Order: sequence, then C-alpha cells, then structure tokens
Amino acid sequence: MVKIFLFSVLFLIINSISSPAEEKKSFSFAIVPMFTPDFIQKNWGPILKEISAKTGYNFEIKIYKTIKDFEQEIFNNSLDFAYVNPFQAVIAYEKSKYSPILRNNSPLLGILVTKKDSPLKTLVSLDGKKVAFASPSCPIYIYLTIYVFKKYNIKINPVFVKTHDNVYRHVLFGLADAGGAVNISFLKQSDEIKNNLHIIYTTPPFGSHPIIVNPRVPTEVVEKFVNAFIELNKNPALKDYFYKIQIPNPVRTNYEKDYKQLKFILPNRDSPVC
Repeated sequence: MVKIFLFSVLFLIINSISSPAEEKKSFSFAIVPMFTPDFIQKNWGPILKEISAKTGYNFEIKIYKTIKDFEQEIFNNSLDFAYVNPFQAVIAYEKSKYSPILRNNSPLLGILVTKKDSPLKTLVSLDGKKVAFASPSCPIYIYLTIYVFKKYNIKINPVFVKTHDNVYRHVLFGLADAGGAVNISFLKQSDEIKNNLHIIYTTPPFGSHPIIVNPRVPTEVVEKFVNAFIELNKNPALKDYFYKIQIPNPVRTNYEKDYKQLKFILPNRDSPVC
C-alpha cells in the first residue's frame, strides 16, 4: 500500500515537471486615448479581431478615458501591447523595456493651430495666451516647452483637455487661444473643423506613434502579430481602418533606430512625463 502511494506521488511529480505550462492565449492591447472610446473601438476593434483570427491568439482591446490612466498602466508594466506616442515609447523602453515593433512609414509632425480669423499668427503672438494640449505627455507639448518657447522666451498658460479632438474644439469655441496637436489627428478632422483653423507652426519630424510590446510576451506571439498586421493592411476591406488608426503603411521598427534619440529631449527620463 505504501509502495502504491509513493509511486502515485512520484508519478504526479514527474508529470507536473514534464508537462509544459499552459500557453497564454490572450493579450491586452491598449491605445493612447487621442480619440474618443467609440472611435477607438470602432476602428481598432475590427483590425484586432482579424489579427486574433489569423494568429490564434486573442488580442483584447483596452480603452482608457485619460492619458494619465493609460500611462500609469504602461509604466506599471501592466499591459502586453500598446499603441503610444513617441515619447511614451521612450519612457516605456527606459523603464520596462517595452520594445517598439511597428509604426507608420511617415514621420510625425506636431502643429499649433489658431482660429482662422484669429490675429494670432506667429509663435511670439502666443506669449501669455491660453494654449490647449491633450496632456503634458504630448510630443508637441514636450518639444515646445523645452525648446521653442524657452528659446523665444514665450510663456503660455497651458490647459490639458484629454484628447486631440478636444484641442481643436477648444480653439474653435474660443475656450483656448491656440492648440497643439499632431498632424495626423488634424487630417482626421471634418472639413468644417479644418477649414476654420489655421496652422501657425509645425515641428521637425519625429518617429511616428509605434505599437510597443512588453518583453514578457513570447517572441513567437510578437512575430505572428507583426506579420498579421502587415499582411492584413493589404486587405481592401480593412484599408480604411488602418488609415483611421493612423497606420496606413505599417513598417517594422525598433528602439535604437527610430526612438532612442528622443530620450535626450525628455526633461526627466526616470519618471513618467505626466
């Protein structure tokens, strides 16, 4: 009886050692809240659904109301995949080794806009004015604050309004004198909005918003995701979704090539920017 018991215990131990751990099949995918939750779900949802079907893994979309909440999840190492702005990509890599894996082939440009009939047409004219940004972590806010406004001794009153859509609305409705965002978000606005705004400044180009991945995600999963993303971009039925999520022409990327140089722009690389 004792022998049978010992044999059973030994069998269970050997079986637990030799049986591989159950493979993880679901991965979180978060998107920086540049746009409304409805827009994100409507346009990212179909792409992630197709990638899930193609790879055999489930990529679960996660939506956040504020950029601050979104960043906290990344910098706490809570997410598997995320679509972020270039500076968030730098901090995520420096803090937790999240790696950029995909981006659009075109660079990112920051812009400053005013109302079309506004007398504010130059950078200097913004001195002392209220300027709207999505958050303190927006690429254009960081760049303007550290380089441009400091160079010309321009002091603004920044207001943070959560999304790029809100930036344009604040300017149009007179809630802010000017607004800072990125060119790709401006191009997605309606003609009514674009025709009533005037771009008064454009930044030098940055690497565009990348998709980043947590180092804990297996290489096989990452490769399948990247290959599926690029392949599905060729599907005419999905082309409009790729355009709206601002990755109409996806290419592979990495930190060293496209984002490492940006870390020298950040005022404090050891903590989140917002």
